[in-house]
Amino acid sequence: MNKPFITVYITSYNREDLIVRAINSVLNQTYDHFELIIVDDCSTDRTVENIKSCIRGFSNVRLLINEKNRGACYSRNLAIKESRGEYITGLDDDDAFSISRLQVFVNNIDEKYSFLCTPLKVISKSMDYKAQNKTGVISLDDMKNCNCIGNQIFVKKKLLVQTGGFDESFPAWQDYELFFRLLLKFGKAYKIKTYTYLHYIDHEYGRITNPVKINDAYDKFIVKHNNELSKENLNSLLFTKLLTQRASIPFSVLFKRVSSCDLRVFKYFLLKIRSV
Repeated sequence: MNKPFITVYITSYNREDLIVRAINSVLNQTYDHFELIIVDDCSTDRTVENIKSCIRGFSNVRLLINEKNRGACYSRNLAIKESRGEYITGLDDDDAFSISRLQVFVNNIDEKYSFLCTPLKVISKSMDYKAQNKTGVISLDDMKNCNCIGNQIFVKKKLLVQTGGFDESFPAWQDYELFFRLLLKFGKAYKIKTYTYLHYIDHEYGRITNPVKINDAYDKFIVKHNNELSKENLNSLLFTKLLTQRASIPFSVLFKRVSSCDLRVFKYFLLKIRSV
């Protein structure tokens, strides 16, 4: 059996204290037929110095540095453009892979699915929590209420290119919006039951919680995909938006038909609040 060549990308901005953990989790993979592309988005701290120290001596790692801050979506699209792998997967600079993540993906490659993903193992200072999102086959209908995939997938490069990559106009929800387009264009995905993505929420660096950015992303998503969404879908997305903004949720939204996906999102954000 031929071993598929994989590109792993990490984009980073001012994460000098976290980036080394992310890089090492990729370099220590049991599957060895891959390249790692790291895109630094013009960091102003010691992120670049720490990256260079960490990757010294590895011939399968490339570091790209943006001349000015361009944002995560631009950096991800740059990594996709520069990638040499047949398959691509990403890693956030404040998270980590389990040691067998790439091998698990390779073992589950199936041409009938547009991409693969796995559940998140959420890690905080007080506890570890296995996010109980839907596993198995994931359809476009499953994704219309909320992001039941997570934040990283394993996908053929040619499908990402044909889909147009990440929409750089989105200030948030970029992952969700890309996954939605992949499902719309290429059909069902598959979520493996094995927990291979370590999602850390216990650090001082904030994730995207800016209410204005979330509101803007929500509006853009509704306009872009309005023809695919029912009233129930719109209510669920509004619930997700308000929850991620940590805003008050009106009873008119809360007591409409709420999906099981919404309830899992709610549980996740309760854990985030407890970890602060």
